Amino acid sequence: MAASFGQVLALVLVAALWGGTQPLLKRASASLQQVHERTWARQLLQEMKTLFLNTELSLPPRKNISRSSKKAGLLNQVSITVTADFFCFQYLMPFFLNQCGSLLYYLTLASTDLTLAVPISNSLAIVFTMIVGKVLGEDIGGKGILGKALLP
Repeated sequence: MAASFGQVLALVLVAALWGGTQPLLKRASASLQQVHERTWARQLLQEMKTLFLNTELSLPPRKNISRSSKKAGLLNQVSITVTADFFCFQYLMPFFLNQCGSLLYYLTLASTDLTLAVPISNSLAIVFTMIVGKVLGEDIGGKGILGKALLP
């Protein structure tokens, strides 16, 4: 079964969405706050809070609490800092685009032969990942491959 031009174009778009967002996700996830909780449920909630509610809870140092502030209550000294980017857009936007690529892939698989869809989308995703990674200044490696290929 031959694929139509629209199906191939959709698979190329899937590859661009998948491959183009991988370096962006890698860069954004490096700046995310690492959270560690004891249970998987608390870990999930803490990670969701970190991604969607980019806030920090700060308590005053214990030595700086005066007698008068103890009477006034510790609640007055607790501050919640909301950063300028309330949502972590540098991570969520590439993630959303990546998921749009997955949705498009799912919809395209309904009418495209699987033996054609998988190689086109996955191989081109690697190419797009390399291109976007190089544009972002990542070291993509492979500098000695051309020299090794020319050796007898």
